[in-house]
Amino acid sequence: MTKGPVWTVILSLRREDASDLGYDSAESWRTLLLQHKTRLAQAMKIPVDDFRWCAAFHDEGYHPHVHMMVWSADGKHGYLNKTGITAMRSALTNTIFQDEMHNLYVKKDLA
Repeated sequence: MTKGPVWTVILSLRREDASDLGYDSAESWRTLLLQHKTRLAQAMKIPVDDFRWCAAFHDEGYHPHVHMMVWSADGKHGYLNKTGITAMRSALTNTIFQDEMHNLYVKKDLA
């Protein structure tokens, strides 16, 4: 049994964004979360080796989303503040919308 905080996180996209960007399946969300495991752990002040998580994908009609639970194997670690939340949001958003952001930067450079 883990002693210490357990955080619940909900990651959600609008249906059209999820479909356009390929985040309309459990596997694509799983890949995203695995890709950012280290960044999420750092943002939550949890050593990567102690970082634990599980998630469930819900393919809701207008907003596919993931419910994620996060905790540390060592209950002494883990802390989340606004800076950590911003870091998590930034890392995930930058990956999810990387192609769209690239296109915007190209248009900006051309302007």
